[in-house]
Order: sequence, then structure tokens, then C-alpha cells
Amino acid sequence: MPELKVETQAMPILPVIEFSESERQAFIRGERIRNKEDKLLDADWSKLALLLTGESPEIETLAKKRLKNFPELNNILRKELAGPFASLALDVIATFEKKEFFDELLALSSKDEDGFVAQTLNLLIDEKNFPILVDTYTKYLSDEKLRSSLSPPARIAYIDTLHRLEVPLKNSTYVSLFDDPSFELRIMTMRHLKNSILKSKDSDLLDAYKKAFRAEPVELRLLAIDSLNDIPSHLRSEARSFLNQCVRDTSMIVRAECQSAVDKVASDKEKAI
Repeated sequence: MPELKVETQAMPILPVIEFSESERQAFIRGERIRNKEDKLLDADWSKLALLLTGESPEIETLAKKRLKNFPELNNILRKELAGPFASLALDVIATFEKKEFFDELLALSSKDEDGFVAQTLNLLIDEKNFPILVDTYTKYLSDEKLRSSLSPPARIAYIDTLHRLEVPLKNSTYVSLFDDPSFELRIMTMRHLKNSILKSKDSDLLDAYKKAFRAEPVELRLLAIDSLNDIPSHLRSEARSFLNQCVRDTSMIVRAECQSAVDKVASDKEKAI
């Protein structure tokens, strides 16, 4: 029997394909995203809402896409606004800027515990609902009894919103707000008052500004002194008379800053002669 000869051929040498570190990580990330996408198909709305923040842009995009088409999402959100997942519901409403929830959130704003309702409402403001939002926030801050029923974070959120929208308050409201228990709110009141005075053509708001020189905490009085140079020129003379209150302040820092302001006023008068 003839010997069977088997011819062996050398295997061709294939070129080595090298991946950069970034390409390799992109591949791994792609696998993770595909795995995540499969899981998202069966995820409920709350799990999807949790992925809207703190995840990679790819995952956030997938979560938004799935949530946008989630069955009966608006009905679920309306139900959850009064439940334990209210903060997640607000996140979804804010993410998609669901203006159809404006009236419902405005009704909930009087019970806002942490300012999240106000933050979400601010994202839904348009020309149509702007007046009602301003009227509501102004009423909250102007009515002392109503204001005292609101949480401190909510009160701060409401005046911060009016400050950003450049909506002035009445002199009596500023005066009342300087007695608010919240340190942060009193500071925000001073900042808002300063901006309102800058845009004012009369002295209506100077009574509130005068009170700022006697208000607590020390930081507020320092802010009042620092604001003097920003007061419109036609109101500055009357405003400078308020310095008489702070030269005898109980705080050494306030007295020093006040005296510095008094000296500057005197120096400015000498230069003007």
C-alpha cells in the first residue's frame, strides 16, 4: 500500500490588529450600554427616572427615550406627585418641561417642603403663565400669615425666583421680610431690594433699605453699607443719612465699615467743592 503523503501548508501570517486604550474602552462601554438597554425595556418609570442624573450621557439618553414613550406616563406622574416618589416625578416633569403640569404644581406650591416644586415650576414659565406665577409668589411673600405657613426652602425659592425675574415687591413686604426667621431669606431680601432700588425712580423703597441697617445678621447690615454706592444718584443723599444708625452698631466690623463709608462720603463732598 502506497504511503499516503499529506502535504502541510504553512498558515498565512495574519496582520495583528491592535486597539488603542480608548477604542477598547469604547467597545466595553458599548457592551455595557447594550446590556443596560436590554434591562431598560423592562424597567418601570421610577428606575428610568433614577437614570436621568448621575449616569453617562448614553444611559441618560436611553432613559429619556424610554420614558418619553412610557405608557400612561402623565397619569402615573400625577398620582406620584402626592406619593413617596414625588421628587422623581418632579425630575421627569422638569426633564421634559411638561407645561401641562403647571397648574397642578402651582396648586402644590403652598405645600412645597424643599423648594423642588418651585424649581420645577421655574422651568415651565412662559409668557402665558408668567403673570399667575408672579402673582402667586408675591402673595406668598406679602401675606405674613400665609408666608409663615410655608417652609423656609420654599420661601427662599419664591423670593429668589422674583429676584431673577426682576419683579419688585412693595416696601411693606421688604420690611416684613427683614423680620423673617430664615437667615438666608433675609440676605436674599437685601439683594432683591438692592436691585429693585436700582430700577426705582422714587424713594418708596428707602424705608425698607433703612431697616436693613438695623436688621440681623451682621452680614445683612454689611451688605446694606456696601450697597450705598450702587444707589441711584437722586436717592443717594437720603440713603447716606442711614449711616448715622450704624456708626454706633454693636458689631465692631459693622462700625468700621460704616465709618469707612462716612469718611468716603466726606471725601467725595470735599472733592466736589
